[in-house]
Amino acid sequence: MRTEGPRRLGDYIRFFLRSSGLEKAVTKPDFHRSWEQALGDVRLIPHTRPGTVRSGILKVEVDAPVVMQELNFRRREIVKRLAELAPDARVKDIRFVIGNFRSPR
Repeated sequence: MRTEGPRRLGDYIRFFLRSSGLEKAVTKPDFHRSWEQALGDVRLIPHTRPGTVRSGILKVEVDAPVVMQELNFRRREIVKRLAELAPDARVKDIRFVIGNFRSPR
């Protein structure tokens, strides 16, 4: 990165993200398909909404505590399937959080 004259902080952040490989985003439609396949249970799909992957942790919103409990039991299995289906996402773990959403399905 050139340092001629004053620069914006955003330029440095973009440079850091690009050089560290953190800038690469997973395309949502492809990742959603992979999420649904990794989940495996079509009854659970409408109750989940995968979000962003940061530092290898996928944040997934769920609409009920019982869904969160079920998915936590299967978390390792889901992570393993995601590694096979969406290796570019680099998911190493999943954090489930209760979200307030209505499924579009």
